[in-house]
Amino acid sequence: MSGTDLREESFAEPVIEVSNLTKTFGVQKALDDICLSVPAGAIGLLGPNGAGKTTFMKCLLQLLPSDGGTARLLSRDLKKEGREIRKLVGYTPEEDCHVPGMVGCEYVTYCAQLCGLPFRAARQRAHEMLDFVGMGQERYRKVETYSTGMKQRLKLAQAIVHDPKIVFLDEPTNGLDPRGQVQVLDLIQSLWRRQGITVVLSSHLLHDVDRICDRIIVIARGRVLVHDRLEALKARRKGVVEVVMPDGAGDLVGACSERGWPAELLPNGRVRVEHEGESLNALLSLMRGRGLTPIELIPSPNALEEVFVKALEMSHESN
Repeated sequence: MSGTDLREESFAEPVIEVSNLTKTFGVQKALDDICLSVPAGAIGLLGPNGAGKTTFMKCLLQLLPSDGGTARLLSRDLKKEGREIRKLVGYTPEEDCHVPGMVGCEYVTYCAQLCGLPFRAARQRAHEMLDFVGMGQERYRKVETYSTGMKQRLKLAQAIVHDPKIVFLDEPTNGLDPRGQVQVLDLIQSLWRRQGITVVLSSHLLHDVDRICDRIIVIARGRVLVHDRLEALKARRKGVVEVVMPDGAGDLVGACSERGWPAELLPNGRVRVEHEGESLNALLSLMRGRGLTPIELIPSPNALEEVFVKALEMSHESN
C-alpha cells in the first residue's frame, strides 16, 4: 500500500456503473431504476433508514440478486465476472459477522484465507491490518468478548485484509461513543486518502459523511435524489451565512429584510441570512451602514443538511 495522498489522482474509468437497477421485495420497490456512474474516491451513500442503501450495496456485492438493469464494478460486468470482482472488493455489514469461538487474529486470518491467501501470508497480513486498526493484545481474545468499538475495528480489518480496490462500509460507526466514532472515521478516511482504496460509506448520519467523503449520493425511497461532489453541493449554498452577534440581532434581521434578503433569528442566537447573488462584502457593508458589528460569520454551516432535507422533501412531493 502506498503512503502518498491520492485524492487528486484522476481515474478515467468509473468504479461503479449501474443502469436501471431495480430490486423489489413483494410490492415494495427497494431500488427503483437507479442509474449512476461513480468515479473512485471517498463516496458517501446517504439516506434515512429504509431508503435502499443496504439493498443497493448488497446488489453490487451480489449478496442479493437484482430484478432488472445492469451493473459494473471496477469496470467489470457483475453478471459475467462476479467471482473475479469479489477478489477486489471488501465489505463490512451493519450486523456483526464474526465466528463465535474464534479469537480476533484467527478470524481475520481465516477471512484472508477465504480470499485466497496461503496460511502464512494470511496470518501476517491479518496482524498488519489489526495493527492498522489499532487493536493490540485484544486480538488474542475471543470475538464475543469484544466491545462494540472493537467489533467495528475487527470488521474493518477483515474487509481490507486482502488489499481490495474498493470497500463498502454499512453504518460503520453504529453503537460507538463520540471518541470511538472519531477514531473509526479517521481509519476509514485514511483508506482513500493514503491507501488509494475507494470507500463507499453508507450512513444515515450527516456528520460521518460530511467529515470524510468527497462525493455524495443521496438515496430515498429506492431512488437516487442527489449525486454530486460535496464541494459542488456546498457551493450551491454559498449565499447562506450565519452571523454571530454580540447584540442587535433583531436589527440585523430587519436590515436584511429591507434589503430583500431572507433572514431569521435561530434558536442558538445566530442570525441566518440568505444573500443569494451577493458577496459577503455586501452583507458586511450593510452591517457597517447600520452600525452593527458581528463577532463571527459562518458561511453555509449546514449545507449538506439543507441539501439532504430538500432532497427528501422532493421525494415526498413526488409521491
